[in-house]
Amino acid sequence: MLFGRCVEKTRRRVGPFLALLLGLVCSAPCSRPASASSLSPEDLLKKQEGWYATGLPLVNYTTDSGLGYGLRLYLYNNGERANPNFTKTPYFVRTYGQFFETTNGQAYHEFNLDMPYFFDTRWRLKNETSYKYALNANYFGLGAKSADSGLTDAMGQRYSTHEDYEVFLDSGAADALSLKFDNYQYRKLSTRWLASREVLDWLEIVTGFEIGQVGIEDWAGKTIDEGDLKGTSAATRLTRDREALVGTDGGWTNIAIFGLKLDWRDFEPNPKTGFLGEYLMELSGGVLGSDFDYWRQTFSVRGFYTLWNRLTLGARAALTYSSDGTPFFEMAEMTFYSGRDAALGGLRTGRGLVASRFIAQGITLGQVELRYFVGDTVIGGQRFGLQPTLFVDTGNVYDSFRDIFSEPRLQSYKLSYGGGLVIPWNLSTVLHIFMGYSAEGSSLSINFNNAF
Repeated sequence: MLFGRCVEKTRRRVGPFLALLLGLVCSAPCSRPASASSLSPEDLLKKQEGWYATGLPLVNYTTDSGLGYGLRLYLYNNGERANPNFTKTPYFVRTYGQFFETTNGQAYHEFNLDMPYFFDTRWRLKNETSYKYALNANYFGLGAKSADSGLTDAMGQRYSTHEDYEVFLDSGAADALSLKFDNYQYRKLSTRWLASREVLDWLEIVTGFEIGQVGIEDWAGKTIDEGDLKGTSAATRLTRDREALVGTDGGWTNIAIFGLKLDWRDFEPNPKTGFLGEYLMELSGGVLGSDFDYWRQTFSVRGFYTLWNRLTLGARAALTYSSDGTPFFEMAEMTFYSGRDAALGGLRTGRGLVASRFIAQGITLGQVELRYFVGDTVIGGQRFGLQPTLFVDTGNVYDSFRDIFSEPRLQSYKLSYGGGLVIPWNLSTVLHIFMGYSAEGSSLSINFNNAF
């Protein structure tokens, strides 16, 4: 209750909160370790040598996707301690394959490869080849006006929480069900390759490309058979906004990627100290075989500082802006070097909000976390840690780049907060259990990796 009251006060004072966040991430360079990107002595002692495999059945849950099930198999090569880069990287090879589906009609099948110091060079090679499918992808409207209007139904009536909103979603006659009013069907088959090279010990140039094919289907007029609701879907929000949106029929979204990465975190999968700054430019156009002509820029900074002993303070600030001509489904994600995250809202960018709850050409994001490392133990030759976490996430959406600074609408920032557990497994594999709360409801996430 005390934490909740503090968050409500923060909601009324978003400006000072953002100033604090920027202060945290901007002061992180001042706490740079003497050797950039070096593991702590404690983690070095625990780090395994050579090749090893891990694998686990996937059982997770999020409010959006429902109960997930599948399998992920990892293969790591940590190299030998004699390698001069052993102290700088969590691994030299990490690859995994994943089969994953959920009870709410989502699928995410993936092959992932990450090779720092590729063939003992300063290059790092990353690949993600995946098939994503969402039977009920979210679309709640586009732009600042839609975000500020809250949860509204087809008649414009406003609801304070998702629980209240269910009254509208469960309404309608058999030939005009409202259940899918904020949903559409989405699928994407893609491969994304990134190559980055160290210019200095802590500065990298980034280049790469993505080839992707996206399919979109509107629920309007399609048959619904879910529990007690059986009939035909009424027109959806996507149906209503179709003329104002780009990409409602899907298509090829091929992208060239360029960027810079400034990194002096001590341990990338689960940092205790250091700083990461990223700038990424994505370009899409006919010359690349894309059906869409647009660009997107993303700038993000994050910092980590261990206050004392095992208590770590982490913060991230990010800003992304897309040009005219950007498909609406691309605006539903933020791009980082590590991959793409649903935004604004979801298990990485707004815990307590549903995935992609707010989308627009411009998106800002701010996050603060407290992570306390209790300790770890070895079970069956595998090392497991325990790390309770508290967090606050906030952000907003904008119709133009200028509005981010000239009309920031600080009182309209979307706030969520909560906590959970993070479980480092053999240091490099990180599992999380997060429970987030917002003014609109709550969200549970059981998945991989820290939010940032």
